[in-house]
Amino acid sequence: RIDVVVVPSGLHRDLFPEKLQLIDRAIRLACNDTSTDYPNYVRENSKDIFQELMASGNYSEEDAAILSASRIFLEEAGTYGPNLDSPISASNTWENDTKLGHLFVERMSYIYGDGIWSSKLASGRDLSGLQKELFQTNLAEVQAAVHHTNSNLYGFIDNDDVFQYLGGIGMAVRTVTGRTPEMYVTDGRDPERSRVSSLHDFFSKELRTRYYNPRWIEGMMEQGYSGAREMDRFTEYLWGWETTVPDLVSENSWNEVHEIYVDDKYDMGLKKFFDENNPWASQALAGRLLETARKDRWHPTEEMKEELVERYEESVQD
Repeated sequence: RIDVVVVPSGLHRDLFPEKLQLIDRAIRLACNDTSTDYPNYVRENSKDIFQELMASGNYSEEDAAILSASRIFLEEAGTYGPNLDSPISASNTWENDTKLGHLFVERMSYIYGDGIWSSKLASGRDLSGLQKELFQTNLAEVQAAVHHTNSNLYGFIDNDDVFQYLGGIGMAVRTVTGRTPEMYVTDGRDPERSRVSSLHDFFSKELRTRYYNPRWIEGMMEQGYSGAREMDRFTEYLWGWETTVPDLVSENSWNEVHEIYVDDKYDMGLKKFFDENNPWASQALAGRLLETARKDRWHPTEEMKEELVERYEESVQD
């Protein structure tokens, strides 16, 4: 009877629609359970939402009953992803992440379940105009966000999916409530040793074992152009986490990126590697560090900033 807001991906929606319908049925069963043996937060919250919807005067009793027990939200049918990657990367177009939080809510507020799909009821009635307010109402009560991982193939910082979904949820809750929820990872990569950890611990481990690890850098250097591109992408995805969950990425994280990839603290010949294989990746990496400092998310010394600017200008000229 714990109340949970479910935010699947568009891929989950298309591959496992019956699972979303099953989850929705479970939620509505819990909502309709009048037993008092255990606390029933699903029922309690649904009653509160129903009363709030009716008090607004914008809903029929039938629509309010359906919407009050709806907990599955994601992007519109036929579309995929929160699409936060480009707006977050275009950090010169926003100064407050509230704009991005509202974008997530707008994009991910379509309602799904058994008898309602992409905010359209089986009867044909379209509830699209009501979804955003409902999603925000549910987000306002979120205390924790959890992401499940079961693959060693993909990490949390080598692609933009995880910060768009999990980070996006954290940012959307912060936009609605003013606070970031607690963030967790359920780790099922080893079925015999499934565990729950904080996002901070999981994230920090990936940073140390991959992107701060000279052996990972050596592997990327062996791949030439594409390896340099992965180093640049890592920095861009780190910025995605910095934007969506600011407390996750520390000042020291950015200092490490600068020391390893700009100052070459492992003495791996990175400047020569970038110059010969992919100078654009080095340029983009320096640009992201400068922008991170401009956004007041990283505070390098004036000397460090001047060196970065010189390197960036020389690269652009070349």
